[in-house]
Amino acid sequence: MYDYFLISSFEFTCDGKRSPEPQEIIEFCVFKYAIKSQTIEERFHTYVKPQHPVNEKLSTFCKMLTGISDKDLVTAPSLQQVLFDFDIWMFNQDLHQSRFIFIPFTHFELSHMLPYQCLVMNYHCPSYFYAFINLEELHKAHIKLQLTSGVASRPAVKQIRRRNSESLLNSFGVKQVGRKHSGVDNCQNTVNLIVSMQQNNVDFTEKVWRTALGHDGLLIYRKNSTEGILSGRSTPAGPLD
Repeated sequence: MYDYFLISSFEFTCDGKRSPEPQEIIEFCVFKYAIKSQTIEERFHTYVKPQHPVNEKLSTFCKMLTGISDKDLVTAPSLQQVLFDFDIWMFNQDLHQSRFIFIPFTHFELSHMLPYQCLVMNYHCPSYFYAFINLEELHKAHIKLQLTSGVASRPAVKQIRRRNSESLLNSFGVKQVGRKHSGVDNCQNTVNLIVSMQQNNVDFTEKVWRTALGHDGLLIYRKNSTEGILSGRSTPAGPLD
């Protein structure tokens, strides 16, 4: 049904349990993954310079966690410019003529982080970001299906209760590579996970989520939506009413 998965990972400003408000994306990474050949055809990666005064300097916690320094962000483009550049990249990759959908490293990145920052900063968020596959929910549905058919054992249920990327990788026998909280390494780990999922016949047409702005301006999302799953530039998922 899809030609490509656009595997994304964003890192953002943080400070332990007391993160700055608003949080802003400081690393933006997307891999163009061809489903049939199971290969990465192209990558889009950039650091992103925060625009809000509260994020003028990264916290020590954030630097240690992400490996990103203030120096990395000095000449980096704003998120607004990154979204513009990414749109051009999408066009140059002929994705407007392809069937694709995003798969974020964690659903929070597209269900909340990107659209919320665009809302706060008054940026336009392209409609193709509004539909994505939630790997955590997909894994959960796959394990339940295996339990029903008698393939999986009861201990497997414990894995789906640990809602983190490491347990998800472990459940499919995928060894984590690189450093945690690196956009590039997160995307690579997600690629490795998807390859393993494909080999285990996981149905990627399930668990498509759609993010939208409610009438009160708050972010909402719907689980397991089958609308707009052929999300490309010519048939964008778009905001929900």
